[in-house]
Amino acid sequence: EEIRKQWALTTVDDDGECFGACVLVLAAGVRRTPAPQNVGLKRMDFAQKDSASVSPDRTKQKYTGLAKKVETYLARMGMPKKLFQEIAAQQSSDKVRLLDSARLKALGLDGIDPAYEQWLRANDNQERSHSN
Repeated sequence: EEIRKQWALTTVDDDGECFGACVLVLAAGVRRTPAPQNVGLKRMDFAQKDSASVSPDRTKQKYTGLAKKVETYLARMGMPKKLFQEIAAQQSSDKVRLLDSARLKALGLDGIDPAYEQWLRANDNQERSHSN
């Protein structure tokens, strides 16, 4: 959320990779520029110090709580619902589903935040009117 507050840009270049939770950081940028096939979705996972002593119900509660937090966060970042749905649909936290250029755009991970775009337009118009 600090990334969004600062109106920072996020990028994943050709030499980088952004898998799993990194996608949440990428989503925070007001302008997101990822290299295709270098961003991948994984199933959400939370650290359990001693999973053997945790009941199945408690594990489900913790996972549901994590999922709600991620869904709420992505909504605040202006991401489409289908991004959360695709993260939640991942079958394994070990496997990564790489995203091509079309999927990155469709899931909102390649593009510009509408509020930021509006601000850029307003400032560009302001600069033009001052220079005339």
